[in-house]
Amino acid sequence: HNDPDLMAALTEQAGKLWHTSNVFFSAPPLKLAEELVTASRFAHKVFLCNSGTEANEAAIKLVRKWASSQGRPADKRVIVTFRGSFHGRTLAAVTATAQPKYQEGYEPLPGGFRYVDFNDVAALEAAMAAGDVAAVMVEPIQGEGGVMPAAPGFLSRVRALCDQHDALLVLDEIQCGMGRTGTLFAHWQEQVTPDIVTLAKALGGGFPIGAMLAGPKVAETMQFGAHGTTFGGNPLAAAVARVALRKLASPQIAENVARQSAALRAGLEALNTE
Repeated sequence: HNDPDLMAALTEQAGKLWHTSNVFFSAPPLKLAEELVTASRFAHKVFLCNSGTEANEAAIKLVRKWASSQGRPADKRVIVTFRGSFHGRTLAAVTATAQPKYQEGYEPLPGGFRYVDFNDVAALEAAMAAGDVAAVMVEPIQGEGGVMPAAPGFLSRVRALCDQHDALLVLDEIQCGMGRTGTLFAHWQEQVTPDIVTLAKALGGGFPIGAMLAGPKVAETMQFGAHGTTFGGNPLAAAVARVALRKLASPQIAENVARQSAALRAGLEALNTE
């Protein structure tokens, strides 16, 4: 709380530029996008927004736009998500969220989504068999689903199935990304290369910001005017996020996560033996 480096970035930028029309470029979001591309090891382009839900909405739109650009009809642009997932509360994001308790009362929900059980490779294979799936969207660790990690090897199998069916792999790292698992991106631990990654929460160190990172297969799909935001990636948020990203990517953060993980594991195992 009240990190002095984040505070300094915010106050310095506040004295320069708060906001400008999105027809103009400003330095903080451009530099943040460049730094995210470099840090991610896969992305070619970045869309900055205000929240995780907005990042997931952008990802959903990018999937559909990409499928359209491939000549796929509307009924072959299905996005598969997993029961227990949480992807946000706007209409498309809450539909991607395969938990009825978040959807009740908001029907009719948008079409084009299909749900399968988390960590069930056979169920995913069956869901993709019809050849109408454009993407699989998955959290490496389900947050609202009970902090449930993907089983070892599961993300690799999802990647392989996406390749087999010419579908995109979308990783929602809004809750589990930015150093929280001991690596800057949670999927690094599975050595999986996604097509799209969504980020928020820790990215801004408490300041509202979200990001959608797009890899080479889809990066050129969204052209100017295809999607947009008024306040997303504004100079204040981007200036803070640049400092947060630098800190979260530092070895000290990873080392501290390892120490805290070991302490938590030891404490839980001690409780289990009582």
